Amino acid sequence: MVRRKDHFWEYAEELKGRFRCKFCHKDYPGGIARVKSHLSRQPGRDIAICNSVPDDVQALAFIAVRGKDFPYKKRKAVTFSTNMEGNGVESSLSPITSCPDSSMALQQTPLPAVCNKKDKELVDKMVAQAFIMNNIPFDVIQSSSFVSMVKAVAEFGTGYSLPSYTTLCTKLVRDARNNVEEYVSAVKETWSLTGCTLMPDIWTDSKNCSFINIVAYSPKGAVFLKSFERSEQKKIELFLGDMLVSVIDEIGPENVVQIVVNSASYYEYDNDLIMRRYPHIYKTQCAANEIQVLLKDFYKEVEWIQSVLDDAKMIMDYMYKYSDVLKLTRVHTGDKELKRPCRTRFSSHFTMLQSFLEVEANLHLMVVSPEWIDLNHNKTTMGEKVTQTLQSVTFWSRVKEVVLVLEPLIKALCLVEGEGSTAGYLYEAIEKVKMELKQRFSADALKYLKLWELFNSRWCGTVVHKIHAAAAFLNPLLMYDGKIKYEQPDIRDGMNYVAESLVGMKEMDDFAAQLLLYNGKSPKLFNTLSVLMMKKAHPHKFAINLEKLEELPDDIDDHCEEIENKEGFTDTATFAIDDMLGSPSQLSSNVI
Repeated sequence: MVRRKDHFWEYAEELKGRFRCKFCHKDYPGGIARVKSHLSRQPGRDIAICNSVPDDVQALAFIAVRGKDFPYKKRKAVTFSTNMEGNGVESSLSPITSCPDSSMALQQTPLPAVCNKKDKELVDKMVAQAFIMNNIPFDVIQSSSFVSMVKAVAEFGTGYSLPSYTTLCTKLVRDARNNVEEYVSAVKETWSLTGCTLMPDIWTDSKNCSFINIVAYSPKGAVFLKSFERSEQKKIELFLGDMLVSVIDEIGPENVVQIVVNSASYYEYDNDLIMRRYPHIYKTQCAANEIQVLLKDFYKEVEWIQSVLDDAKMIMDYMYKYSDVLKLTRVHTGDKELKRPCRTRFSSHFTMLQSFLEVEANLHLMVVSPEWIDLNHNKTTMGEKVTQTLQSVTFWSRVKEVVLVLEPLIKALCLVEGEGSTAGYLYEAIEKVKMELKQRFSADALKYLKLWELFNSRWCGTVVHKIHAAAAFLNPLLMYDGKIKYEQPDIRDGMNYVAESLVGMKEMDDFAAQLLLYNGKSPKLFNTLSVLMMKKAHPHKFAINLEKLEELPDDIDDHCEEIENKEGFTDTATFAIDDMLGSPSQLSSNVI
């Protein structure tokens, strides 16, 4: 009997020991098995995948390939079994059988639809069981490394087998150690160029033993340096100072720019000792931590803010407690998610209020709709209270007021929690918070007095350092637009600090001359192209690229004239900076 030719030859031209794909028109060695592997688009099958195959053909090829990998051709449950140290875990998954007949209803079916929903649920249960049985913290499932591992296994395909215990403990761990060592070396090599920030983290375990972990951070990445256990006989302030000094001496004082602590109680510890020994190193508190603490203070100590947030939280909890209430809410808000978790509880409060304001009109209509009135939950005491609050004009006006007050602070929090250096932007961000509170304090001193006092107690000299004021001035985008000016007292103090602590005497003349050009907005620095660039690039990159701009042809501004007209840039006259700062010779001898 003549064997029937495999129908997958419809999609490939059979050559002598080779085949040509009819979709990508490329030749490959092999027979029908490699045709199916090629069309299935499954990596790890020793053949390039076809990127031109239609979805329906790919689905058929995927099933054919998967059916070959699984020995059970009939509709029989496929059993996966793992066994570690004698503890077996088994699970039965519904089969996915091969379908040689292309006339079946799988045509035009995208690949995800082939998988059975029950299979997904069973796999999820196996994942949960693995976490529970091995005491793996649940937050691991959110880690990027875990997600990448799962994706890699899925992309490899069903033929993947886990490494053995011996391979994991020897080769793979050794490779991981080598990767870490290469990363640490690469990061440390950049310290001579960019410097690093030391971040001591002080914590106490359940036995009341104190530890200090010290991490070094730079634009290239973070590196864990050392961990110290405090002796019971030694005070924490002396211990912290000794440890920081030892670490600074070990990595080189010239490679350390600043020290950031995460608690106000440790800010003053050995501050004078560090500053005397290393005048160029400065210490600040963690801005993100201080903003979060300030938000907490606002909630706990300002009654009218607490009242608004408590009412909003009551409404939110009520909506999410009952499925029928939540369903009706989503119908009226267009499935908009009102609950937006953040890293911290008190920043979540702000996003909650923002969510309410975005659907204010929808919620007004919802609470007067027949569907809302007919819900049994809304006839309870709590339901009536929620309805009254949502209909209250006072509630909504207070929500808007709290959002307006907290918005600059939340923006500052987002800034400092972001990636990359933010020193050149922190001063301006906090100034905006200060300005908002000042304006409101002027309008209603009694109401905003507490807010103003809390803000000043947290931010006066401990978070925004003089270096941040100098960094704001040296941010060309802020200085060029006039948002930051040298004549501001904080800015002058900041630049004085830079001159005294960071600029050597041999460099002082050059520093003064460059400062005059910069503050005068000299065309040598601020031509059309550099002005365009500073709006797109980080201040650090802007400074690095100034040398490259000087190498451009003299008529570069002519080439940028069309761009200049479109953007609406205007020339800024250079003011007589000598009148304000003094001559370069005076500036070099008398610190600004």
